[in-house]
Amino acid sequence: MRQASRIRGLDKEIMAEFVTTRKCRRQVISKYLDGEIIECSARDIAQCDRCGEGLEALERLHKKNSTKR
Repeated sequence: MRQASRIRGLDKEIMAEFVTTRKCRRQVISKYLDGEIIECSARDIAQCDRCGEGLEALERLHKKNSTKR
């Protein structure tokens, strides 16, 4: 019972870090799942929304919406 509670607490910490990080989200997930830190730039893989088009597209949308006001 105590171990299950500790695991749930860790899951909450990782999820909070994943949601709030301004850095690579793949790094957060790989550290949790694999125990090693792998960033999007480290390999020829699709980039997470923080490193790739996702963040840039979101910033463009915010900029576009702010100029409409």
